[in-house]
Amino acid sequence: MDRADLRGADFTGTQLQRANLIGVISQEARFDWADLSGARLSGANLDSASLQNACLAKADMEFALMAKVRLQGACLREASSRNAPTEPCTAEIGVVEPRVAKSGPT
Repeated sequence: MDRADLRGADFTGTQLQRANLIGVISQEARFDWADLSGARLSGANLDSASLQNACLAKADMEFALMAKVRLQGACLREASSRNAPTEPCTAEIGVVEPRVAKSGPT
């Protein structure tokens, strides 16, 4: 999916471990409860995307555009987001233990 146009797509609860999402356009896409551990998201446009309760452990998000991204409950353990502009970002990151989304919200 390298550089794909995924605007508004719904990936809720999907398994995207180690996916190559470099440079994808995913504005307003939903990745809630998705497992993106180890995914390559460098240079991706995640503006206004929802990643609530997603697992982004060890994900590469360098240079990703993340304005207004929603990260409540997301796991960002060892994720790399160097040089990724995130302001304003809606984030309440309190849970940082990796978890795999299997059944979605309960």
